[in-house]
Amino acid sequence: MRIGALREWYPEEARVALTPESAVQLRKLGHNCFVEAGAGSRSGISDDAYRSAGVEVVPDAMALIAASDVVVKVRGPEGDEAKGDRRLTKSGRQRAVTTRAKPEC
Repeated sequence: MRIGALREWYPEEARVALTPESAVQLRKLGHNCFVEAGAGSRSGISDDAYRSAGVEVVPDAMALIAASDVVVKVRGPEGDEAKGDRRLTKSGRQRAVTTRAKPEC
């Protein structure tokens, strides 16, 4: 399976859905991992750290979505980002999107 992590857009969100360490574990299970460039920057994780873990860093969200079977995020799409998430079906191929559950729900 191809698993891709999108960069978070919420201004105060510093977490990232995929770390180099979690990617190593997923790769051991036979999965390929992708991350949008800059996704880990607010968490202090460089693109090079992802590359060192065997993760392919892609230039933007559209490239990540095209490369992934499953897309992961910390927060669900909100506001303008939610409107833009039509990107997920643009290529005609269905994808699963997973985020953390909001505790207030």
